[in-house]
Amino acid sequence: MTKTKVLYIALAILVLLNLGLMGFMVSKTKRKHVKKHPFEHLNPKQIIINKLNFNEAQVVLFTEEIKKHRKQIQEIETKIKQEKQKLYNTLISESPDKDSFIHTISLLQADIESVHYNHFLNIKAICKDNQLEEFEKLTKELSKVFGNHKKPKH
Repeated sequence: MTKTKVLYIALAILVLLNLGLMGFMVSKTKRKHVKKHPFEHLNPKQIIINKLNFNEAQVVLFTEEIKKHRKQIQEIETKIKQEKQKLYNTLISESPDKDSFIHTISLLQADIESVHYNHFLNIKAICKDNQLEEFEKLTKELSKVFGNHKKPKH
């Protein structure tokens, strides 16, 4: 083989590698811009308002409901933190109360779920008759709407 032929083969291989790399990068870029869900960029409040097509008066009621809900959840979470601290203090003192703290925490977690459930009943009450079908559809997506929010890392 002559040197020229080897250079042409090497050049052809490099061109093919470059084309392959460019194709890979373009396809990867396109995949990033594909949205998994039409409401992916919205927060849960906006998703509910859009899905249920709330009017201005309903948005005001809904916003007040959110404030009440957040306050209730915050109060319970504060109690959970206090009970967890008591539980973790038993690591030092080896208190026999460990199980009672765990039980109390589990009851408080159940309270949170109850507050969430009642929150959605209150949202349903805000809906007009023509919005109830969309509310029913929304209930089937609640775990997706609320399950994807990442909490800040410690």
